[in-house]
Amino acid sequence: MRHCTVIYNPVASSFDNNLLVAVLERLKDADYVCSIVKSNRAGAVVPLVQERNDKCDLILTMGGDGTVSEACHGFFGLKQHAAYAHLSVGTTNDIGINLGLIPKDPLASLELLLDGHESGVDFLTVNGNTAFYVSCFGFAADVPYKTPAFLKRRLGHAAYLAYFMSMGWRKLPRRRALRVTADGKLLETESILTIVSNSHVFGGVNIYNDIDIGDGRFEVAILERLSPNLARQILSDYTHNRVDISRYKDTIRTLQARELVLEFDNSDWDVDLDNDGECLRLPRDEHLRLEYRIGGQIRMLLPR
Repeated sequence: MRHCTVIYNPVASSFDNNLLVAVLERLKDADYVCSIVKSNRAGAVVPLVQERNDKCDLILTMGGDGTVSEACHGFFGLKQHAAYAHLSVGTTNDIGINLGLIPKDPLASLELLLDGHESGVDFLTVNGNTAFYVSCFGFAADVPYKTPAFLKRRLGHAAYLAYFMSMGWRKLPRRRALRVTADGKLLETESILTIVSNSHVFGGVNIYNDIDIGDGRFEVAILERLSPNLARQILSDYTHNRVDISRYKDTIRTLQARELVLEFDNSDWDVDLDNDGECLRLPRDEHLRLEYRIGGQIRMLLPR
């Protein structure tokens, strides 16, 4: 018999107890002996993963993107014994989509996982902090973690757009000088928004069409300029779920890297990172330096 630990977030926006019961029954049918643990506070998944890693064959989390981010932090630095899998029951469920799961259908996703295979998935580190699929800063990067939880539960993905509109999006953001060193190559540019990711989807929309989440590289997108017309176009594309970075290649610089260093003057700019939808506060140094690396791989159960 195989042993599975199910870690669930009871306040995730689309979680309910009936779903948990159905998941446990299906795992039992698949010859798993299950134990269940509730994540009862922010950060609780980290020690739970560290504690259960050597005691089971599979750790399955049920929650939003923040739950996966915490699990990633828990596995960081461990010799992984338990394979890891996730069922998305959050708001936008970007990570679930990136992993090939079925949006808003965790039971169907579980069927894919039980018929799936184990594979390595890259994760990032920035200044030693883990990020499972995205780390960004600049214009509108704070929307995922500043959007009120009640609005997410009520509107789902549309809550981000509603919050963004309420914050006065018509005021164009400032550009700041940015020094980029990607795999040893230097680039000096300006940035309104910078996104470092290992994902197809961010903020509920498909941004990249063709990436490999296990190739040892991450994707970088730097929004260098933003005119009123382009802002309206991107907003319209976001509303209709047709954002594609390649359509804005004249104003968004893209690259891939295994190692990345970003440097900029922080004297007049409060820079906080959005890491997997959560805020990572940075020290208010006069000269800020962000070092991105591939932190390693997590062995995950994925659809074929």
